[in-house]
Amino acid sequence: MERKQLIIIGSVVGSIAVVALVALIIMLRIRATADLQPITTVNTPAGPAVQVPVGNTQTTPERERLAAQELDMLAARPKDTDGDGLSDDEEVQLGTNINDGDTDDDGSSDWEEVKTLKTDPTKPDTGVLEKRIADQKQRLSTVSSTRPEPTVTTPVAPTTPTASPDADADGLTAEQEANLGTDPNNADTDGDGLTDRQEVETYKTDPLKADSDNDTFKDGAEVQAGYNPLGPGKCARTTCIP
Repeated sequence: MERKQLIIIGSVVGSIAVVALVALIIMLRIRATADLQPITTVNTPAGPAVQVPVGNTQTTPERERLAAQELDMLAARPKDTDGDGLSDDEEVQLGTNINDGDTDDDGSSDWEEVKTLKTDPTKPDTGVLEKRIADQKQRLSTVSSTRPEPTVTTPVAPTTPTASPDADADGLTAEQEANLGTDPNNADTDGDGLTDRQEVETYKTDPLKADSDNDTFKDGAEVQAGYNPLGPGKCARTTCIP
């Protein structure tokens, strides 16, 4: 009788031990799965970057290999010493200075001259403002707009003060603002953080469009952060310093 009881007790204890071992294995697999987080790449204004997960994660050879692979891909991107959007190899071929984003110091970055203006980045361009005004006039003539035409108040008596040629003190005269289609009573017509004059003369952005390069970042925010408001890469040093 005692032998039979011992056999029964041994069977029960063995079953409990097996169940406990299975439960432990399941818990360890769940924890290991929760700790594994994928390494991803995100897009930033400066280009793609590795996104490192935070938390209690365990480093494994596979994760280290993936991280090293991502870093190698980023390191393989063409070098751009002056951050003007043109790689050093492109600048060598063009004859521009790899350490100066505006080689000819004409107010337009090397990238803008090559990719947008189609001008020689090694020779200063004259009449930049006049060209901008002409381009803006052409754009306004092809796109219908409900913006009211700016009006100039005419004095009705000699004692009435005459209208200021620059009512909003943005550095552009009323005539220039009329040609550009900007608001003569608002120094920042498109509300992007840059004055109308800064957009036209300094950064060559559109004073009627808050995000000239359509990258979801306002022109003023890109300039303040040191990025190019007209395309990829960082600003030319002589044009994007607030």
